[in-house]
Amino acid sequence: MDGPDVEALRAVDRFIKAFNAGNRDAVITSFTAHATVSYFNSLVDDFRQRGRPAPDSYTWMVGGALKCEVEVLRQVPSGSFVFQQERRACTGPDGRTGGIVSTVLYKVRDGRVQSVWQLLEELMASAAPMVERPVFGPDQGPAVFVDVAHFNHHKPELSYWPFAELLRRDGYEVRSWPEQFTQAALESAGVDVLVIANATSEKNAEERGWRLPTPSAFTPEEVVEVEAWVRDGGSLLLIADHTPWGGAAAELAAAFGAEFQNGLARDTSQSRPEVFGRSDGTLVGHPITDGWSAEERIDSVATFGGQAFRGLTLGDGGTNLEPLLVFSESSILVQPEVWGGVARETPRIPVPGWWQGAAGTHGSGRVALFGEAAMFRILTEDAGLREGLQNAQLVRNTIRWLSGRSVPHR
Repeated sequence: MDGPDVEALRAVDRFIKAFNAGNRDAVITSFTAHATVSYFNSLVDDFRQRGRPAPDSYTWMVGGALKCEVEVLRQVPSGSFVFQQERRACTGPDGRTGGIVSTVLYKVRDGRVQSVWQLLEELMASAAPMVERPVFGPDQGPAVFVDVAHFNHHKPELSYWPFAELLRRDGYEVRSWPEQFTQAALESAGVDVLVIANATSEKNAEERGWRLPTPSAFTPEEVVEVEAWVRDGGSLLLIADHTPWGGAAAELAAAFGAEFQNGLARDTSQSRPEVFGRSDGTLVGHPITDGWSAEERIDSVATFGGQAFRGLTLGDGGTNLEPLLVFSESSILVQPEVWGGVARETPRIPVPGWWQGAAGTHGSGRVALFGEAAMFRILTEDAGLREGLQNAQLVRNTIRWLSGRSVPHR
């Protein structure tokens, strides 16, 4: 192979090395997306001779309206990348159909295909802020493991890269958790803080238009094992967004005294993003929000949709939850049967006083629960955060409190 083919593969190699290193500047300088796709386009005519057949197809639903049957015609694999020729036959809500043959560059992670354009956009738009005074020296902090074993929508090498990178800059050791949960495995791995963000059931992971029901992302045995691990001293950060993630995490959340919901919560008096602040009582004082010094005190954070949840009454030994983020009097929870299918008759329930963030002790351990995920990845103004909001400090304070290191006394 020579000429443009070699240049294309070299460009891909440069891109993936820069992306995996989390080096934003290197991504910009080492990979020119349009040029690379142009190089790969020169391979299209050679698919019949050199491409291997890929008799695959899937259905793509856009907003529950546009339905596209996508047939994969041919592929040219290159390591963990695939250059793919597709035929799309789309039907709109008016019954009209149309078709196109296109060529797309994809990245394959964990056996699932994702567009390079999306990867590049996420990295570029989600820079992690710098940390002037880290809590710990490099890699000297507690071990934070981020779940990637449950069809998680957010993973530390993709959309949760800003979250993971911020913690690394604060001195934490950040790793991925790639297997089912057992208490023995969590203890053996030395997990100080376990992070689960938008875990998904296999059913919902495979469908494009999320539809009720939303089965649990975790087996009953895993719920028992994680609860026991926390009760014996572990720390859990459980994040579950709007449908289907609230439902997928509901059984695990219930083990820690919270009733997670499907649907989309919003304060009808605000536009997006919604701001929770001390000034109106929607952000509540707690060691996480008070911090360890004046500069670590949190006065306002932004969230970007998500669900609303509330506390459950548990017996002795249950979780002692305290609210962090509380919905105002003008807040509602919209509950569609199909995600994106909101109509006038879609059920809505009032949720004033319900929570989008809470934390507490559980036996000898600690747990923090949040009903919205983007607040942990939109951390800078470049990524869309309003000036003066303190989402990055929320990340730092939450993990520090969960790790049990230098916890402030109230």
